[in-house]
Formats: sequence, C-alpha cells, structure tokens
Amino acid sequence: MRQSLKFALERGPIHTAVEIGVHKGKNAFDMLEAGVEKLYLVDSYPVYTEMWKTGLTNITQEMQDEWKKQMFQFLSPYGDKFVFLEMTSKEASKQLNDEYDYIYIDADHSYRHVKEDLELWYPKVRKGGVFAGHDYEKTYIIDVKTAVGEFIKKNNFDLYTSSKDGDWWIVK
Repeated sequence: MRQSLKFALERGPIHTAVEIGVHKGKNAFDMLEAGVEKLYLVDSYPVYTEMWKTGLTNITQEMQDEWKKQMFQFLSPYGDKFVFLEMTSKEASKQLNDEYDYIYIDADHSYRHVKEDLELWYPKVRKGGVFAGHDYEKTYIIDVKTAVGEFIKKNNFDLYTSSKDGDWWIVK
C-alpha cells in the first residue's frame, strides 16, 4: 500500500477517490482492498514515443492494450466499486465534478502534464482530503518533482513525501 493512501486512511474512511494513470491496476487494487467505497479510474492508455527523456522505454499501443486488459482482470472482483473512464485527465476533470476524499496523480510524467493535472484536480479534493501522486523521488523523472515543488511553493502547502514508494501528498 502506498504511503499516501496509508496516510489518508489514518485520517478516516475514503468514500470516493480518483486515480489518474492506472497502468495495470495494482494501486487501484490496493485502494479497493483498503476499503475505498467508490473509485474513479482515469487513463487513456496513450502511446509514448519520447520516453527516452525520462530514462524509460517507449510505450507502444500493444503494451498499453495488454496493461488495460490486465487492469480489468485484476480489478474484476471489485466491478461494482470502480468506474473506468478511458479518456485524458483533462477530459475526465470536466466530467468528475464532485469533491473527493483522495485523488492520486500518476499519469503523464512530463512537466506540462503534471502541472496541468495539479491545477485541474486539486480543486476537486474535499477540504481535509488528501491530494497525492507518484514518482516524486525518482531522479530520472525530474519533471514530477519540479512541477509538484512549484505547486507547493506557489500555494504555501505542507508537503509530505515517502522515499519508500516515491509518493508525495498534501492535505487540503
């Protein structure tokens, strides 16, 4: 279980949550196993051809299709507790208009997209809720740390991080 989720659960039950960037569904599974009542999953499963900038290999459509298939298999026991939105983060932010107890960002790791996700999703966290994300501590993905750092500084938030799993989080 990710440290930001553990922190959020210590603050009380998580009735509604959103994860942006689902991959194979492992983190989503952990959230549902931990008792998240309703989980909205957002991922367009795009092709990435410039991943060399982050030290990762390119992501093909075949890879994404396989990961999406694995995600559905992995989460099938929780079919009534999650809603999958196959769309971009920006598109989903226009559809999901409630306030959520926990929002987790782990999608496109480019500076521009991380910054956009922070601005789109922070307003959707309920007061007292936890806004979090992944890959803050990975040195080869500097864009995440840069965008999150600017967001924290601009808004004067207290930032929590975990070197154990690379999570970052704040409390609204």
